[in-house]
Amino acid sequence: MKYNLNIKIFELNRVIKLPTASNPEVITNCELGDLLVCFDGKNVYAKDRDAEGSDGFVLLLVGLDFIEANHKFFNHL
Repeated sequence: MKYNLNIKIFELNRVIKLPTASNPEVITNCELGDLLVCFDGKNVYAKDRDAEGSDGFVLLLVGLDFIEANHKFFNHL
């Protein structure tokens, strides 16, 4: 059994609103410098500033392929 995680972290370099996986009509309000995190090579989590006062991370509808393909919005750290 393998216990290693391949964690990828991205930083936003432009303001963008991304849909959440639980409800695509709800979007996250990401700001410049916010981080997006991927633990499993496909699902991406972003800081959710619109979540009823909580400051947690939310699963995005878009996956890692979308994030890696859009270098204008996301910097791989």
